[in-house]
Amino acid sequence: MAATGVVDIHRAERAARLLGRVGHWGALLTLAVLAASMLMRLTTAIDAEGAARSGLPEAIEAAARLGHRLAAMGVSVLALLAAMIAFTTRPAPPGRLVAVALVLALTVFLAVLGRYTPGYRAAIVTVGNVVGGIGLACAFWWLRERSSGIVPIARSREAALAWLAFAALVAQSGLGAATSALAMHGQRTLDPLHLAMGIAFAAFAALAAWPHRRRPGSAGLALAVVLLVAFQFALGLFLASAVLGRPWPLAWVHAMSACALAIALTALAARSRG
Repeated sequence: MAATGVVDIHRAERAARLLGRVGHWGALLTLAVLAASMLMRLTTAIDAEGAARSGLPEAIEAAARLGHRLAAMGVSVLALLAAMIAFTTRPAPPGRLVAVALVLALTVFLAVLGRYTPGYRAAIVTVGNVVGGIGLACAFWWLRERSSGIVPIARSREAALAWLAFAALVAQSGLGAATSALAMHGQRTLDPLHLAMGIAFAAFAALAAWPHRRRPGSAGLALAVVLLVAFQFALGLFLASAVLGRPWPLAWVHAMSACALAIALTALAARSRG
């Protein structure tokens, strides 16, 4: 019986290490999907007939579409692998199972939504892709953190602050996606609201990072959050004040740094109790 228990423990440890790698690479591949998707969207314009016209050279657009497709396939494979490992290994911590369930649900959601993406006809589809993609990347990263053996050392109140900042970021990213989608049709009505929410998010993120500033294991994350927030806010102000239109490379950097911020806030929350 003792030997069987030792074998089970070793099997659970191997499963945790493998799930940690799956979470790591799943998050990176999801970020690659988001990067390609945002590149194609931010370089697309709507012509007088309402048709979407890409501003990318044909070869670059083809490479972006291929990269998007391959990365999305990799994400699907990793999501299935995570499910197979998590649901066939005992003991399975509840937090890990929740992360895998979110990975599966968001993978299916984005696959279904992908049918309605071409042409960028509906802003709600763009919002769904951005919010769902960020959520999927963070679900994979949560799986990585929950499988790494890191023991949470912060209090539940600090976890709540991290999740509050994360929720504000997701809402802000969804609003930014809607703002960008409407701008493709020449509408800038959501810009003031997006800027106001950016100020609120910066305050939430600072509150979430502050308790971790001197804590071993999370001080670096807290500093990364503060620096990314400052960079995001400054770049957002510049893009909002651009008179001749938003330069798409800077808009792409703005969007991807939001994804990095979401990952950092997920890691902060994972290292807190509660």
